[in-house]
Amino acid sequence: MVNQAQQNIVDSYNKNTSPALAAQFAQNGAFGGSAYNDAMQQSQNTLAQNLGQVSTSLYGQDYQNQQQLAENALNRNVQAQQTDLARNASLYQQGIANQLGAAQQNAGLILNASQGVTGANALQSQFLGQYGNLAAGQQQVNQGMLDQAANNWYNQAYGYDQQRLANMGQALNSVQGAF
Repeated sequence: MVNQAQQNIVDSYNKNTSPALAAQFAQNGAFGGSAYNDAMQQSQNTLAQNLGQVSTSLYGQDYQNQQQLAENALNRNVQAQQTDLARNASLYQQGIANQLGAAQQNAGLILNASQGVTGANALQSQFLGQYGNLAAGQQQVNQGMLDQAANNWYNQAYGYDQQRLANMGQALNSVQGAF
């Protein structure tokens, strides 16, 4: 593209400027003299400057175009990454909400089971109350075993999930300002 533009300028110089200058000096009888040589040198310097300006202009425009294309590509990539991050964060938050809902539902079931155990313990306490100190001691042992079994079951079934939910919640809170 640059070569073609420069070639057009050179062709114009060779067909118009140089012959016109030579004809002007030939008419005045000064063809080949120092004034002619100075005029030809000046016209060739002007030609060289014009060729340089064309090159600079075209290469500068191309550089700006390439710069804009690169910037547009970067902006598209950033926008795509932001869209992906927002979508992934939304999916992650929905997953956390689902897990939290399931944990709350399970906690309700545990509470209901605990109330059933409490009712059974009340009946057992009445029965054991008839046997005095022996029954009270037995009730404490049984209650301790029931509490330990419930705690073990709860920790195995939900303790890890609650800790994981707490960790994810903290992670979400720490990155919340970035979205």
